[in-house]
Amino acid sequence: MEKNSEYWEKRLASETWKTYNSLEEKNRELLEFYINASESVKDELYRLAEKYSKDGVLSLSDMHKQNRLTELNGKFEKIIEDLGHSTEAFAKKNMQDGFQKVYADTAESMGDIDFSMPNKKLMEKLMETPWRGDNFSGRLWKNQKKLAVSLNDVLLTGLQQGKTVTEIAISLHNRMGQGFNACHRLVRTETMYYLNDATLQRYKDADVKYVQILAAKDERTCDICGGYHEKVYPIDKCVHVPLHANCRCTIIPVTDERMIKDYEKKEGIKKIVEKKPRFGIIKASNAKDVSKVHTIGRINKSIYSCITKDIVTDEVIITDNQLQHILDRHPEAYKEVTDYLNDIISAPDFIIKDKHKNTGLVVKRIKTKEEYAQMVLRICTSEDNVGYKNSVISCWEISENRLQNYLRNKEILYKKE
Repeated sequence: MEKNSEYWEKRLASETWKTYNSLEEKNRELLEFYINASESVKDELYRLAEKYSKDGVLSLSDMHKQNRLTELNGKFEKIIEDLGHSTEAFAKKNMQDGFQKVYADTAESMGDIDFSMPNKKLMEKLMETPWRGDNFSGRLWKNQKKLAVSLNDVLLTGLQQGKTVTEIAISLHNRMGQGFNACHRLVRTETMYYLNDATLQRYKDADVKYVQILAAKDERTCDICGGYHEKVYPIDKCVHVPLHANCRCTIIPVTDERMIKDYEKKEGIKKIVEKKPRFGIIKASNAKDVSKVHTIGRINKSIYSCITKDIVTDEVIITDNQLQHILDRHPEAYKEVTDYLNDIISAPDFIIKDKHKNTGLVVKRIKTKEEYAQMVLRICTSEDNVGYKNSVISCWEISENRLQNYLRNKEILYKKE
């Protein structure tokens, strides 16, 4: 018998990916936008150089005269602003076209011939709805602002270093290339999110109760996507996909009654497991809970007594819910920090006092990066119910500067010798 995922991959997911690839072909036009904008930036620089450069060099002192540098900065900002408007209009049009196609393909694949297409107002509302902290327009304009600031920094640095106009122009062109890469990555990711939004909207209209994540299984499939492949969720609690930048995961309906019954049985167990009255503490004594609760290691009680001396167990666990929380809040750091969970708890560099009772901020340097992992760990005490364990609440990356700020302004409970 054909699996639910295999059946719907042929009927639905493959069509979504075809639409995504078609839109990706159209996105090549974005490169032309950036090339033209880059030429405009260089034209403004050369126009000024024709009047004021000496031996191919613009002096910083001359550029400060009569606000020449400020005026050139303003022209760069106007070029990037116009580029942003063009990019936003182009990408939104493509996304809306893709939304309509995927919605129609989904309805037809589910055997619904007599259906009404969502109106433009609904599509615009969905596009304006934030996910993981912001929406497409918000992210796009943050990128444009960074690009404009970056171009002006490149210009100022070039003038300060006495670079030739040609050298500065090349540096500006390269920075525009970086801006295009950031924009292209954003548009690809937001397009996939919007196409998945179309499928979800159609499933809701068709009264689908459960959905399943489907990863694009090929040589480019990452560990994050592979870990969510074929996971089942209630439609109103489905994780946001894409899971990360350039992610191609999509969503399919669960129509296999046996799968639905199995999931609901597990969900019933999950509801019992998650009845926890205190901040962060999880019960993990029931063997049926193993699929939802994971032991990640053990703590040295003598070290962690700095948080509280009332430690009833050295076992530390993390739940699927908290792993999802880390992925939702800190997707860029998810793989890095989750690989180091045991290292963090077993050999912390610092333990910092947290605002919650019996809780500490555990900090550990990540070996492969100039970053630190910071974990929120809730210690299980005798005040908690029998069977509860020490629990990881969250984990993310912090910079050296952020750590030093903590060390100056927070109470340090433990420091590795």
